[in-house]
Amino acid sequence: MNRWVRGQSNDPNATVALDDFRRFPSWMWRNQDVVVFLQWLRAFNDAQHFDEAKVGFYGLDLYSLRASMLAVVSYLDRADPPACRKCAGPD
Repeated sequence: MNRWVRGQSNDPNATVALDDFRRFPSWMWRNQDVVVFLQWLRAFNDAQHFDEAKVGFYGLDLYSLRASMLAVVSYLDRADPPACRKCAGPD
């Protein structure tokens, strides 16, 4: 998935890039939300002029989900309050 996101894979699209994924928990990876996210990451990377500006996709943190969520919310609260409110979801 990371190679596809960074334009280093021969897979023609995100769905095909996900076809090789067979490990637990496959439902967490092989779904439409992840496909859309990978497509967005690839489009972002395709618009970058330097490899250093490209983002990667390395996985999900299954073991400290709450701590990870709090870190994201804390960062967004400082860096982008409207995104933080959107991330928090409806009241």
